[in-house]
Amino acid sequence: MDLPKNHTRHLILFFFKKSVSAENCQDQINQVWPNAVSRTCVYDWYRKFRLGDFSLEDKDGRGRKPEIDLDVLKDLVESEPKQSLREMASIMEVSHETIRSNLNRIGKVLRSSVWVPHELFSANKL
Repeated sequence: MDLPKNHTRHLILFFFKKSVSAENCQDQINQVWPNAVSRTCVYDWYRKFRLGDFSLEDKDGRGRKPEIDLDVLKDLVESEPKQSLREMASIMEVSHETIRSNLNRIGKVLRSSVWVPHELFSANKL
C-alpha cells in the first residue's frame, strides 16, 4: 500500500517537530512503508521547515505549463504572421517557449520568417 503524498508530508513535519533527525525520519517512515520517501525529499522538507515555512501544499507553477487560449494565439499569428516568438510572448504574457510549443500544437511552423500552416492547402501553395 502506497503512502499518499500529503500523509508523507504530515509525517515529515511530525518528526521535524519532535526534533528527529532527517535521516531517522526517513528510516522510520520507510520501515512502515518501504521506499515511501527518499532522502532528498526529507532533507528538502526539513530545509523548508527550518526556514519557517510550514505549509504542506505544493507551490503554484512548479512544473505546470501555463494554459493559453489556442484560438487567441491562432488569431494573433494570422493577424501578423511575421511576429517573433518573443513579440507574441510579450503580448500574451507567457514565455516564448510556451508560444513555440503551442504554435506546434496548432500546426504552425516558421518558413522564411513567416508563420504558416504546417500542412499547406492548395490555396496556400504558390
